[in-house]
Amino acid sequence: MLNVSPRVREYETLPGLKPLGIPAVAPLPTGESADTNRLVERFGDAILAAGLHHGQQVVYVKPEQLVALAEFAKSDPALRYEALIDVSAVDRSELPISDSRFHTVYQLRSYARKQHLMVVCPLDDRGEPEAPSLASVYQGAIWPEREVWDLMGVHFAGHPDHRRILMPESWPNHPLQKQVPLGGEEVPFTLTWSDPEFESFGKQILAAESKPPVVPPGMNRENMIINMGPHHPSTHGVLRLVVELDGETVVNVDADLGYLHSGFEKTGENKRYKDFVYYTDRMDYLSAMSNNMGYCLAVEKLLGVEIPERAQVLRVIMAELQRLASHLFWLSTHVLDVSGTGMALLMYATRERERILDLFEMACGARLTVGYMRIGGVSRDIPPAFLGHLEDFLKVMAIRINEYEAMLTSGPLWEERLQGIGKLTRDEVINMGLT
Repeated sequence: MLNVSPRVREYETLPGLKPLGIPAVAPLPTGESADTNRLVERFGDAILAAGLHHGQQVVYVKPEQLVALAEFAKSDPALRYEALIDVSAVDRSELPISDSRFHTVYQLRSYARKQHLMVVCPLDDRGEPEAPSLASVYQGAIWPEREVWDLMGVHFAGHPDHRRILMPESWPNHPLQKQVPLGGEEVPFTLTWSDPEFESFGKQILAAESKPPVVPPGMNRENMIINMGPHHPSTHGVLRLVVELDGETVVNVDADLGYLHSGFEKTGENKRYKDFVYYTDRMDYLSAMSNNMGYCLAVEKLLGVEIPERAQVLRVIMAELQRLASHLFWLSTHVLDVSGTGMALLMYATRERERILDLFEMACGARLTVGYMRIGGVSRDIPPAFLGHLEDFLKVMAIRINEYEAMLTSGPLWEERLQGIGKLTRDEVINMGLT
């Protein structure tokens, strides 16, 4: 749901846009593609606009045909958009436009055809914004639609678990709506201590009603139900889990998120493009380079910027090193959590990860929150010694991976804890939108 666009006040009408019922106000798709043409042919007047935007296939659809379009895009042999990658929403209330205030946005992916489709659904402005849920088509829609409801206030009709996901249920507003102040709540400020506003000093201004703990829906009270977290060594972060156990087998889990929500989306809407790069480091400090790269690529795509080839190569090197470092951290902690006896592999994997962080430090002077990439390239070139150290590490890493595999696959405890546990089929993984 990241929206870091500045508040644009002037829009241009795009030439050549098919007049299908939505105002021709930028940014809307132009050009044609085989997939969008097929959807226009199938759904006719329900398609408000369709075509290519920044090289990406985009289709605007009326809310009453959204579910039907998703079902068709998923099942049609010529399209096969079997995965829903993300759901987000846009509050357009500060733009000088005449169409609806809220748009829901869906990112569909065809792995078989290596194609991407963005579906935009302008919502009716009468009353509270509401869109039909796609949970019946894509199981992966359940959590993103909860997030859109929580932060943007769009209700999803037919959703199987329609509740907040980050904010407390008693929170009085939806933070990403434009009228909600940047600070979240008004804070009294005065130079006079006797000011009546100071009666609430040190107290929560947005009163939240306390609610008694309840068993999440779908759990069997005859089994053991325990609370895990929000501070627990196995969660590796501030996360609360309500766990249903049948003996040692986990039957059901309800995740309670949002204990440490940094508000990156709201912050991003009030920062310049170039200034937000450093925030992407902190979205996931174990994948700072990857987040840098994804954000910079998105802005460069909007600006039509093509960066130098050397900068492209450096970005890929850093992102691949970051991927290795992140997987090493996962592997080391995973073995310890699963078996409780994986101290050796924990130390070995951490050793290799430290070598990658040494390379990051050589390139930019930082190890975790690197801030290395820039819109248009990277912050600096690598030092002369970098490539030699990189080659040495890659030679060692190839050997270490074989050692890790030998340590794990020959361990009976590790196999016993994993084989047949949490097994998902290929179709289940894709339908859930997992990566």
